[in-house]
Amino acid sequence: MLFTSKKFAAGAGLGQAGTGGDTTIEDGNYTVHIFYNNGSLVLERSIDVDVLIVGGGGGGGAGVVPLPWSQGGGGAGGLIHLQNQAVSNWTYNVTVGSGGTGLSNGGHSSIIGPSMTQTALGGGYGGGWGQAYGFVYQGSSGGSGGGSARYAGAAGTVGQGNAGGTGAYITWTQNRTTRRA
Repeated sequence: MLFTSKKFAAGAGLGQAGTGGDTTIEDGNYTVHIFYNNGSLVLERSIDVDVLIVGGGGGGGAGVVPLPWSQGGGGAGGLIHLQNQAVSNWTYNVTVGSGGTGLSNGGHSSIIGPSMTQTALGGGYGGGWGQAYGFVYQGSSGGSGGGSARYAGAAGTVGQGNAGGTGAYITWTQNRTTRRA
């Protein structure tokens, strides 16, 4: 998502400063260019912008059959929020990261051009645990780390997200379950 300062453009008497995005909204002091898909932002002159970039969320963990098994949730995509960034007139390539499926990180989201290159990392996938086979795998790091099914969650990226959470798991003993945290 890219926020373009409308006051700057109107004060200069130059009208709209750029085109691009899947949706463009006039909202008070801003013209907001929203990207849901990959595309280009074309700036016709140098301006100051506010930018919000979010990576795709990570996929959840997978359990191991037979029961019992547990999975951690995927981490949120990394978040970058910049204000009053000077950018030059140019075409900027925008990539929108997709959400991850089971056991895969989310896709990175980015804006790339001559005066601004920023990438928000995709979230990490969640971890898993299966008692029957003693199988454990950690979640993956990312913008925010994937959660764990049994141990500490994976690391997040400094400045973009946080570590994943530590999950609870269930053991199976003679038709009785015990929840442990």
